Amino acid sequence: MNTERVFTAFNKEGKEILLYVKDKDTYIDLLSNNNEIYNKDNIDLTSLKPISNSLDLRKYMLRYSIKNKYKKDREKLIETNNYLLGLKVIVSDYQKWYTGDNIFEMEKHHRWQENPKEYDLYRFIKKEEISFDTTLNIYKNLSKEDFFGYEENNEPEKLYHMDNFGNGKEYIITKSNYDLSKMTKKAYLDKKTINEIGYKLRKKII
Repeated sequence: MNTERVFTAFNKEGKEILLYVKDKDTYIDLLSNNNEIYNKDNIDLTSLKPISNSLDLRKYMLRYSIKNKYKKDREKLIETNNYLLGLKVIVSDYQKWYTGDNIFEMEKHHRWQENPKEYDLYRFIKKEEISFDTTLNIYKNLSKEDFFGYEENNEPEKLYHMDNFGNGKEYIITKSNYDLSKMTKKAYLDKKTINEIGYKLRKKII
């Protein structure tokens, strides 16, 4: 079986499914016992992702091997406190201005609007570091990491405006004290269940 035709997706009930896409109208349920055709109307087609996004597979493999590797991966237990609830926002209407009597006393001010896009779960890579899939945590970057100018009393002046900060850029806002363990009241969950929780959060109307 050509693994390039194998995809994960979610059905309309929010369950993760494993499909072989034979053509645009034929989706085979690889988790069934008899290569059953999955009802296309019960698939969220926008959620289709190549299996290669989450599993390392050879280009051609037996259906049985693909199914077993998928199940083994999704049955892994993961600590729920490794995941934070995050809200993705898009910045708009960014404005900046300066006040002060002269160039040596100028103070920078800024404001912007945060337009919420979707909720999701974000995984800790290591202590105090979170995976955002190329997005940035706006508050982390504005308040802790970026500095400019001179040092006074060995304390660098904080940079409150980033050069790459602007309208249309996506950021993540998280609550560090609200992780998946507090949401579910469980210390461990299998990876498939965590994926399904993340999917339902992304579908949540803001």
